[in-house]
Amino acid sequence: NKKSSQKRRDVLFKRTLTLFLVIAAPSFLGCQKTATDISKPAEFALISQDKDLATGKIQDDLTQAKEAAKIWRNNAEFFALVIKIPPELTEEGLEKTFVFGSNDEPNNWWTSSISGENRLRAIVPKEDFLSGNLKPIDEKYWKTAYTEVLKTAEDAGGRDFRAQNPSTRLNLVLVQTEPNGWLWWQIEYLGGQNSLKILVSAFDGKIYNENGEPQ
Repeated sequence: NKKSSQKRRDVLFKRTLTLFLVIAAPSFLGCQKTATDISKPAEFALISQDKDLATGKIQDDLTQAKEAAKIWRNNAEFFALVIKIPPELTEEGLEKTFVFGSNDEPNNWWTSSISGENRLRAIVPKEDFLSGNLKPIDEKYWKTAYTEVLKTAEDAGGRDFRAQNPSTRLNLVLVQTEPNGWLWWQIEYLGGQNSLKILVSAFDGKIYNENGEPQ
């Protein structure tokens, strides 16, 4: 009869709908997970690294670079440290460049770059790299490890910037310059056409604005 047929059709429809939802649910949840992963960028493994070990490794590399720089010019002085961090956020992709200057070479820097087991020494024109009013680094003001500085920058907007700009690259530059002639960590996030710059004192680890005023 008509009522029995309609009832069977209703039951069949409900079963079909239930089966569809069971099949579709994993795909839907997978889409949700992908969206969440994109909006929450990976954390830097470097941040959790022991700061004393990180500082010790930098100091070992700096000592070797100083010895080599003295062969270039006996009066060579340490002017900058540039740390490039790749989008993969791993220590393996880290590149450290120690920069030296000499009164005998007013137009050039002598650089020692280290990436993994690879080392490269080069003379670079100042107008092509770190041009500006830099002073030799006074190391007694160097109190913060780059891992600490990186965490400060991440908490101050860097993490959000990376969320909005996939494949972001970072440069951390240690230089003694304006404002105030202090020793600074200049942190630059580079994501396509966008960038974010953060200034951190190498002495107290705090963030300052471009005028040298605490934030």
